[in-house]
Amino acid sequence: MGRRFDVLGVLDATGSGFSIGSITVTDVATKVPTTNMGNRKAISIRNYSNQNTIFIGGSGVIVATGYPILPYETLPFDLSSGAQLYAICDTGLTADVRYIEVNND
Repeated sequence: MGRRFDVLGVLDATGSGFSIGSITVTDVATKVPTTNMGNRKAISIRNYSNQNTIFIGGSGVIVATGYPILPYETLPFDLSSGAQLYAICDTGLTADVRYIEVNND
């Protein structure tokens, strides 16, 4: 399977703010990020793990039905502050997840 190395696209808003962070994802659904940036326009999530796949979805995400993000893959979204993303790993595994949010402030 090929790797996705997409990056956050260019925004047409001037004065946009950025928020970056990292979170450890385990085998329990974890909100990414734990607190959404106000007035968010987009987010990009990177699986910074060198060997474990993460699976993303809503608050009820499970490995069997989550959308996979392979090690070192990035997935960008045009996503408002109201949307909540969660990530999970296989049982007993963890992954370092990095994110960047962009807003219109």
